Amino acid sequence: MLIRLMVAVSFILAAHSAVAVQLDEAMKQKLRYLSQRQAVLAENIANANTPGYKAKDLEPIEFGTPYANKKKYKVIEQRTTYETKPDGNNVSLEEQMMKMSQNSIEHNATLGMVRKMKDLMGLALGTPSGGQ
Repeated sequence: MLIRLMVAVSFILAAHSAVAVQLDEAMKQKLRYLSQRQAVLAENIANANTPGYKAKDLEPIEFGTPYANKKKYKVIEQRTTYETKPDGNNVSLEEQMMKMSQNSIEHNATLGMVRKMKDLMGLALGTPSGGQ
């Protein structure tokens, strides 16, 4: 009876571990994407007064798909913007700041999930503080 219970627990822990690894990888992908997007948005702001500069962004992706598992994501020219200046520059500081704020919120939410997952794994392993 005890052996059956131990086998069942081992099976459950192995299945849970596989899901945790997949979830951890998806969160790393999302954080990598958000970090690169922040750099692209910062570049837009830095070039707000550069004649002819076109605002850029990262191509939106679905996380958990094979395309999402990249080290570097595709930078695309922003198709629609709120304004284009007479010199051809289409960077709107307000729009870029709004996107940076949204990006920061997503980044913080993802980090919060990573921390919670670490804490839950720590509890499962018997270290209440997540191994810290």
